[in-house]
Amino acid sequence: MRTLDRLARRAARSPVLSTLTHPYPPGRLLELVDPLWSDRDRAEVESVRHETDDVVTLVLRPAAGWPGHRAGQHTVLRVEVDGVTHARAFTIASSAHDHARVELTMKAHPDGVVVPWLRQHAAPGLVVGLDHASGDVHLPDERPDDVLLVGAGSGTTPPLSVLRTLRDEGHTGRVTFVHLARTRADALFVDELRAAADALADCRVHVLLTREDGHPGHGTRLGADLLDRLHPTWRDALAVVCGPAPLLEAAEALWHEQSDPSRLLVERFRPAPLVLGEPGGGTITFTRSGVEVDDDGRTLLEQAEAAGLTPESGCRMGICHSCDVRKTAGPTRDVRDGRVHAGPTPGEGNTTDTVQVCISVACGDVAVDL
Repeated sequence: MRTLDRLARRAARSPVLSTLTHPYPPGRLLELVDPLWSDRDRAEVESVRHETDDVVTLVLRPAAGWPGHRAGQHTVLRVEVDGVTHARAFTIASSAHDHARVELTMKAHPDGVVVPWLRQHAAPGLVVGLDHASGDVHLPDERPDDVLLVGAGSGTTPPLSVLRTLRDEGHTGRVTFVHLARTRADALFVDELRAAADALADCRVHVLLTREDGHPGHGTRLGADLLDRLHPTWRDALAVVCGPAPLLEAAEALWHEQSDPSRLLVERFRPAPLVLGEPGGGTITFTRSGVEVDDDGRTLLEQAEAAGLTPESGCRMGICHSCDVRKTAGPTRDVRDGRVHAGPTPGEGNTTDTVQVCISVACGDVAVDL
């Protein structure tokens, strides 16, 4: 099947076929045979697993041109719901050595759109958009001998991808996997985690139930005493941690105090909050709509929505770029790292700039094309 897919993609780029199929590109006609026989970033749902009442796993077959991923990276899934295409970022849970499948595990939130829709409607044969993998949080090419993996809730997916990858490689180093879940019903992949522990030479799995084991603090605090007990060499290990913001903040503080922060890889579902001080008191102008608002310190996207505008957006964390718009005046700050991006400089021939409104705040008077 993969060989057939590759041949189809070559055909989609053939100048001879382009002439024969004019005015339609060859890829458009090949899609009638198989929706993945095109140059577009697509995938087909092969199977759906309902892990818990609010967590669902999709196993996808990506198009032949999908280049794969590194363990720990994420992708952007694009789904059409009620005629509107939505983009959401999810960490890939599958092994980096599984080139034929992409597994995504996602949690439905009450105010969400995409995941609740997928839980209800996703079925084998559904075609979705699937961006190439990206992200700096991934297993290094030189595999460490000592690895600590910590995942809470659906944040188990980045460390799970690392574990699956190491399992497929027959890793012989030390690995500890700590899975934090509220209750036994919320624990994910427990059987597979224990099977991986049996398959690897030196692997231990700990499932901590934060509402049933008498230690309610485990879900939000990751203390040295806990790690000393579960993985005594954690200070020298490579650690991959993913979960709710309090867990990540505790991990970052702990590694800064007692270890080397460069040994800690943290995967966030949303940008870390950044304290920017008081709003600058400037004016934000949405030029296309003719709307002006007094800057209140929130992101440009949030203030546009509060003003009654409906700009396109997707992941709301600076990954999918669905919210990119033209900035015609003023400096903005990236809430993820605090860097300031100067406004356009008309005198130098640069009259516009591009800004991601979901992760940008104003630094004075700003004008964007919304």
